[in-house]
Amino acid sequence: MDRLENIFLNQDERKRERNLEMFRDKIYDALIIKRENFPGSYFELQKRIAREQGHGNVEISEEMRERMMETAIKDQKASLDSWVEYLTEEDVAYPAWFKFYIWNQVIKLSQFNKELGKFKSRTDSTVGWFSDINRAALAKILDVYGQFLGEFNI
Repeated sequence: MDRLENIFLNQDERKRERNLEMFRDKIYDALIIKRENFPGSYFELQKRIAREQGHGNVEISEEMRERMMETAIKDQKASLDSWVEYLTEEDVAYPAWFKFYIWNQVIKLSQFNKELGKFKSRTDSTVGWFSDINRAALAKILDVYGQFLGEFNI
């Protein structure tokens, strides 16, 4: 935990930025969907959406597939970057252990299933972006953990 804190929460902003840049590609490689893992169902869904929007039966060319994959990858990177930036900001007053906990959970989440009332698990073929940051929910989770830890004097 100390090592991670030194890398990602370093008080020296220049060092922190350099550390993040060094790890960004590793983070992307581990967590962002690879082109070969895009499920065929993603493209079928895009065809269905186009049909439902009145565009008729659209055939997706190889060039369109490439653009769609590139867009999805960019969206995933942007949503992941927002978490990295948020959790490494100096003025985010969460303890380091909580930031680590949040990161560990966010990278596992996929879409929210309303019927089940929970998130699906992320796989290597998950196309969707990482969940949005909800500061109020994070604060509530930290409060609950604080109450729990306080009750057991941990």
